[in-house]
Amino acid sequence: MVPRSLLVLVLLSLLVLQTSFAVPGKGRKMHLICEYKYVNGNNGDNGDNGDNGYNGNNGNNGNNGNNEK
Repeated sequence: MVPRSLLVLVLLSLLVLQTSFAVPGKGRKMHLICEYKYVNGNNGDNGDNGDNGYNGNNGNNGNNGNNEK
């Protein structure tokens, strides 16, 4: 059997390797292990600003509970 630590090291190195090829904003999809999907940026008024993609959406903050007295 292959030691578990060696297997984890190989998997992590492959993950780092495939993310180093991903180019944000270009809409490329790498098919090494996972398929990355890029979010296309909004087009500007004259179509010039269409390359502002791959800004992930931030999660919404939960509402603070009301302190009742």
